[in-house]
Amino acid sequence: MTFGEGAKPGEGIEFKEFTGGLYAVTRCEGLQHITEIWKQLVVWREESKYKEAHHQWLEECFTPKATQLEDYVFDLYAPIAA
Repeated sequence: MTFGEGAKPGEGIEFKEFTGGLYAVTRCEGLQHITEIWKQLVVWREESKYKEAHHQWLEECFTPKATQLEDYVFDLYAPIAA
């Protein structure tokens, strides 16, 4: 995510900068499944031609106002190297 010059974080928010890289991404529907989906993504990487990378692991939430565990939707980003 990028933000414009002069942007200021709100209360409880901070801006961080990190270098990007290559990611394997999968969707997780239902917060109660997130640990299992992360494990599946790691198994996929271990069985693929890609290696473990050491840049930031990420989660992107598409439903921040969800109130039930099953209503949350995330994309999970696992760092990989060719």
